[in-house]
Amino acid sequence: MSRPLSADQALQSALNALALRQRIISNNVANVDTPSFKKSDVRFEEFLNAELRQDQSGLLLALARSNARHLDPFFSSGGALRSEVVTVPDAKLRSDGNSVDIDLEMLHLAETATTYSALSRLAGMRLALLKSAVTEGRR
Repeated sequence: MSRPLSADQALQSALNALALRQRIISNNVANVDTPSFKKSDVRFEEFLNAELRQDQSGLLLALARSNARHLDPFFSSGGALRSEVVTVPDAKLRSDGNSVDIDLEMLHLAETATTYSALSRLAGMRLALLKSAVTEGRR
């Protein structure tokens, strides 16, 4: 069994995948009038869910430590989740063969931006908490 994913690794992977999704949606919007263009999307949620379900303890984002006196592995650099760009096969085609629905793309763009913003704030709060723990620990 691989090491469980740390909270920071999950946040970083999700933010990277959401940034990629924003670029893909922007590409879809830019090609809304291109004949025969097939829209794309980024898959990563199922990979994240699978990684979280892999934890045998039943706790999400459990920590892996080799010694009880060690700090948790929030600062490890490995473990990034994969994400992949896929062409959406079941998208409804227009008469020119284009599968981009501009209204739906704008909805997905807003949803992606909102999720990215929320995760960015969460990452900022985690860093502020760690900074507080470090600076308060010196007093």
